[in-house]
Amino acid sequence: MGLLDALTPRAASLLGAALLLTASCSPGEETLSLRFVAQVNGAPFACDARYEGVGSPGTAVNPVDLRLYVHGVTLVRAGGERVPLALTPDGLWQSDTVALLDFERRLGTCQGGSDETNALVVGAAPDHDDYVGLEFTLGVPLEENHLDQATAEAPLNVAGMWWSWEAGYRFLRVEVDVPANERFVFHLGSTGCSGTPPDDFTCNHENLVTIALDDFDPRADAVVLDVGALLAGSDLAHVNDKDEDPVTGCMSSLDDPQCPALTAPLGLAFGGGGPTESPQTVFRVEPGGAAQ
Repeated sequence: MGLLDALTPRAASLLGAALLLTASCSPGEETLSLRFVAQVNGAPFACDARYEGVGSPGTAVNPVDLRLYVHGVTLVRAGGERVPLALTPDGLWQSDTVALLDFERRLGTCQGGSDETNALVVGAAPDHDDYVGLEFTLGVPLEENHLDQATAEAPLNVAGMWWSWEAGYRFLRVEVDVPANERFVFHLGSTGCSGTPPDDFTCNHENLVTIALDDFDPRADAVVLDVGALLAGSDLAHVNDKDEDPVTGCMSSLDDPQCPALTAPLGLAFGGGGPTESPQTVFRVEPGGAAQ
């Protein structure tokens, strides 16, 4: 029995695509698999775990969802040159423009997503030996942000990452259950949108976030996304006055008082004000984490 025969059909398909890509890379190029790691205050993110001391003041939470789109993935060389990573379409997690990272699965308190996870962004880049940084944009490219999820190609065909009310995508979906209150959510996406999707459609607040990380070796290091850092300034157990604030958490509405505390850790001034004066604290480099 050959290797492909021993694998599931989906695994064989993905492996075959990766082998084909490797074989077709231009001379001087290599395939890189950038690993992302989800944590909660430094502890591994898991759907069957419970985390204490999350938010301010600290409270216990159970994870429900954690998914995000990224695009514009770029490697930075020691001399400052920025080299785009050419994403590898795989018919599931990546197109040639955008990738979906998915850390939830139907286990424990995570029951609304899928059975599979994805923590890799895979693509081709010149095999330089002096990559020292990484940049990527959290969100969906503007020209694709208002496609019809029902007919869009993967990974923009995921119903749980699409907003019908803004005819666009959730760039980041974070949800936790709080025993002292109820489900606390953070859905980041473009708002203040109007027009006819997809071409004649504009948004006053795009809410795209560019993340820049130094001292990153794409062959050895991982990118950590720490949900605890994202929620650090939020009172997760606060009970809203539903007449004034119907959403426990933030769905990117401009009049939601809980949104600024959630966008600030991402380095995003809520309301379309651009970057904050303080750097983002949610993503960081984990040296040697790619081997995990």
